[in-house]
Amino acid sequence: MKYTWSEIYDSIWYREEANNFFKYANSYMIRFALLMTDEAISSLAKKVPDILDYTNQNELIDFSSDIDEQLNRYLGLSVEQVKYIKERVDSIRK
Repeated sequence: MKYTWSEIYDSIWYREEANNFFKYANSYMIRFALLMTDEAISSLAKKVPDILDYTNQNELIDFSSDIDEQLNRYLGLSVEQVKYIKERVDSIRK
């Protein structure tokens, strides 16, 4: 059975995963990791953590809560490290 692009886009599953991926990719930790990679696409897979499952059933990340807080806790980052990451990411956006 073939689906049209509009059927795929309209599916709840696809939107859920797309929205969750956006939330994850927009977190400070992931944006910081992307800043630390070089220009080669192949380096992204080596240095940026990918949780592979962006559904709401993911046991690692609760997408309805603050993702930055969860990643900071999961990675055991100190207050100083979190502050450095935020400052570094925010300095690039200016």
